Amino acid sequence: MGMRMAGARWRRGMAGAVIAAAAAGLGGLATVTPAAAAAGPQAPSPTVIAQAKAQAGVDPAASVAVVLCPAQNLQTAINGAPAGGVLVVAGRCTGNFTIGKNLTVIGLAAVLDGGGTASTVTIMGSPQVRLAGLTITGGSTTSIGGGIDNFGPGTVTLTGTTVTGNTAQSGGGIYDPSGGTVTLTRSAVTGNTGGNGGGIDSTGGTVTLTGSTVTGNTAQSGGGINSTGGTVSVTGSAVTGNTAQTGGGGIYSVLATLSLASSTVTGNTARTGSGGGIYSFASTVKLAGVAVERNTADTDGGGIYNNGGGTMSLTGSPVTGNTAQTDGGGIYDIGGATVTLTGSPVTGNTPDNCSPTGSVPGCTG
Repeated sequence: MGMRMAGARWRRGMAGAVIAAAAAGLGGLATVTPAAAAAGPQAPSPTVIAQAKAQAGVDPAASVAVVLCPAQNLQTAINGAPAGGVLVVAGRCTGNFTIGKNLTVIGLAAVLDGGGTASTVTIMGSPQVRLAGLTITGGSTTSIGGGIDNFGPGTVTLTGTTVTGNTAQSGGGIYDPSGGTVTLTRSAVTGNTGGNGGGIDSTGGTVTLTGSTVTGNTAQSGGGINSTGGTVSVTGSAVTGNTAQTGGGGIYSVLATLSLASSTVTGNTARTGSGGGIYSFASTVKLAGVAVERNTADTDGGGIYNNGGGTMSLTGSPVTGNTAQTDGGGIYDIGGATVTLTGSPVTGNTPDNCSPTGSVPGCTG
């Protein structure tokens, strides 16, 4: 009933202020007057809906249902939407939302707030779910996926979406299990807290970030990203200012595949462990055009810690200005692991650039 009423309002071209699109990727569509904001969200115009659909990569001909929170219930709209449907959401929607079908949810300054009671968004079954122009916050669970739990697992695509202020034992912001796929484009994962993976935890899943940021997250291991047996690809993105109590302030990779290109890993901290920027154990790691700078570890590997027989290659990727309290300010490489440097200076790190001595060919000091 709520969706039909919202759709009717849109079709009639109801007058009123239009909700501004979320700043992270769907911004600039409209403005909201103070009076309209006080009155709550009103139905967006067809022009704004068309713009939002275009920026979210939705077929222009796709029909939509409009959900105006909190007056209308988002979960009811999700349940009533057809498989492959599109929901356009405005306002603040509080609750724990479950999606078990192919669905696109486009936010116009919309906030999905878990209310501190469970995961904010849970994916069930194996659907293809697109989330665009949303802020996902307020998820709190002692289990997995505070902001988004890709439990199904499904294929989840985030565009212009911010995942912030969520808490979980694994994947404070996002949890992606084996067989799951999570893709972030022009999105932000910030200020989340987890036991493993403050921002993102992938246990055998596939995570891809393009033009995105992972910043200010906190965890026991993998402050920004934790990957165990999964595949993580980071392009044109920043992993910065994250903190791990033990290892992998920025990224923690175990028995996994990790590739970064044209990105930065900066200002991350491993408070009582190793790998301020990147911690790698028995993983395959490739860095191309990546700056690993100003990261800190309490023990070894201020910039990078590589162990367990893994392989790591750096191409055009400087490792500079990192600090370790014990050894390997730039890179610490042990346990039969190998590091190959190509046009990648390791300089200005404290107390040394690479350790043990001779472990990284081409690295001195």
